[in-house]
Amino acid sequence: IGFSFMAGPILASALVDNYQQAVRASAAVTIVSSTLILLLPTPLEKGERSRRTQQEKLSSGLLDFVSLPVLRTRGAQVLMTMRLLMALAFHMFVPVWQVSIKERFDFGPRDHALFMGIVGFTYALSQGFVAERLVRWTANKPSTLLLGCIFVLGGARPIALWTSSVYVVYALYVPMVISLGVLNTAISTASTHLADKAQLGGFFGVMESVENVAGMFGPALGGLLSRTAGEKGTLAAVVGCYGAAFALVSLYFTKHITNRTKSS
Repeated sequence: IGFSFMAGPILASALVDNYQQAVRASAAVTIVSSTLILLLPTPLEKGERSRRTQQEKLSSGLLDFVSLPVLRTRGAQVLMTMRLLMALAFHMFVPVWQVSIKERFDFGPRDHALFMGIVGFTYALSQGFVAERLVRWTANKPSTLLLGCIFVLGGARPIALWTSSVYVVYALYVPMVISLGVLNTAISTASTHLADKAQLGGFFGVMESVENVAGMFGPALGGLLSRTAGEKGTLAAVVGCYGAAFALVSLYFTKHITNRTKSS
């Protein structure tokens, strides 16, 4: 993912000159990606009986997916709420951020490419090297690591939004992106301690669904707040989400996740 964030904007700035070309290039890449589905292996069993069996398994699988026992645990609910708050904060911030950097620094396509390239490289670095080591070093008290990451994400956004120096923006986004990568890795690690192997795939799917729901409503909510209360209103909501996540980790993470992991 980090490599895609890094390479995509850089390639676009070098190969694309206008919006129409960007749309065509995106459509072409999407079509190529879709054709890879044809390379997936086909089931060995054939016939009507096999299809009925597969349909029954699919129906049962969907019911099992939404009724996973792990979803009824307090630890899983804490993680899902954390993921929702973090994703909602991110997606609410995006509309205000895009307008702000255009107004303050007159960001053009090449500026966006450079910015996203740095973000992608930093995220890849975080996921590949930093996150695993930090999660391992703080295994006995992961809540400290989570609180630190949330503090960086929530505390740096107002400065990045209000500073008049583009260099300060770049300097802030490096630790912010690293914190995001570490936080995602820590949440994934905690998820593996809550769910057994039979439920882990479904639990990860639910976590992704929660994040996607925030992606559906977050930008619209951020734009609405910006229109009615200005960028300060959106920023207050974003920081509020981080504050709620900070309080959630402080109050419940150790009790419902860390202690359960140690006892098991």
